[in-house]
Amino acid sequence: MTSIFPNDDVERFYDDLLPQFGSWNARYWEQRAIHAKHQNDWSRAESFAERAVNLLDDAFTRTTCGTILINKGNFFAGQRDNRWQEFHQRGKKHFDVALASDRANRVTAFAYLESAMSLAESATECDLPEWSTPIAELLHEWKPIYSGLRLVLRNDLALDSVRRAEALSRRWENLSE
Repeated sequence: MTSIFPNDDVERFYDDLLPQFGSWNARYWEQRAIHAKHQNDWSRAESFAERAVNLLDDAFTRTTCGTILINKGNFFAGQRDNRWQEFHQRGKKHFDVALASDRANRVTAFAYLESAMSLAESATECDLPEWSTPIAELLHEWKPIYSGLRLVLRNDLALDSVRRAEALSRRWENLSE
């Protein structure tokens, strides 16, 4: 939001909305989480995303929370910090719940595939031998979600989604070699 409103205090904006929306609106907390993520304020992003899930447990709040946790894992991988594995596993659990409620949810599938792929790429770039097994496990977990997405897209006329999926597949193949 800061790129849309560069001269505005976005935190103040959310604080002003808190009395009207904070006690009941999960989407409010999702948006706060996304904003905190963009500020690299990982603790607040995680807290806000989990609050959204507690208020409304649906595929969207689970997708937001899972994405933020895996993105936080990506941050740790870039720091060569082993905690990336914990955040990937926690995030993956949210995606699993979201996908169990709707296997055809391409938003959730793409969110997992893209965030997990970025994490795998970051972890691979560190070139730490002790990370080779967890990275291989991540890539192994990635494949069934990708396959499920491709089944959903098989009759899709929106070629952008198909191209996006194919680009992810190429990234997976590059890491799997």
